[in-house]
Amino acid sequence: AVVAHRNAAAGDAVSPRGADWAGQWRTLRAAGPFWRMVVFGLVWGATLNAFSAFQPVFMLSVLGEAPAAASVPLALSLLFGALALPVWGRLIARFGARPVMFCAVPLWTAVNLVWAVLEPELRWLLYPVWAFTGAINAGIVLGQLNLLMKLMPADARGLA
Repeated sequence: AVVAHRNAAAGDAVSPRGADWAGQWRTLRAAGPFWRMVVFGLVWGATLNAFSAFQPVFMLSVLGEAPAAASVPLALSLLFGALALPVWGRLIARFGARPVMFCAVPLWTAVNLVWAVLEPELRWLLYPVWAFTGAINAGIVLGQLNLLMKLMPADARGLA
């Protein structure tokens, strides 16, 4: 990593002067669409994490899951999210991040409606729900990152 950092990649122009960090921050602060996307990501992440904190409590206390069994759906979510990333990448490359997210967010919400009817007899539903949720959430996060990078002004990309 140190060698790669010291040697410019082929085709990269090396600036004879240092980076103008203050100028890049000024440019970034003036980028309204970029900051709207940052706020959207903040709200999405806060909402997701605020409600997700109650899922393990529900699984342990209401559904009577053992702690080891309660971690399996989370592992499925991560696994299916990682497996779905190439598909989401192709969809975003073909259709763009906004249309893909426009379809993924309602789908993610619809899948999570299963939590409203979940009872101990239906605990098997946790596995497909968490797997599908992980796969869909991977597309949402990839779309957010894609939009954020596109909305970042070219003059401030040194900050990324």
